[in-house]
Amino acid sequence: MKFYVESGSLKSIIDCHDPLVACVRAMTREINKYRDDLGAIEFEETFFVSEKGFLSNREPFSVEIPMEKIYDTEEVISYLEGMPP
Repeated sequence: MKFYVESGSLKSIIDCHDPLVACVRAMTREINKYRDDLGAIEFEETFFVSEKGFLSNREPFSVEIPMEKIYDTEEVISYLEGMPP
């Protein structure tokens, strides 16, 4: 499945089986991309995940629950920390 993940300046398209794992992969990709300048990374308090496109590109901005997911950034970080290397 293709997920559109966004949080702050992060916008990423991830092929994945699970929306939370897609958030983790997007976060990891962003961290690796800016490894030498982690201050350039800006995550919001939440991650928005959709299979239909980036939510911020919609007019008006709307979320269709349960087809689209919203995760707290803390939840994404906790999941990332619990994943095997």
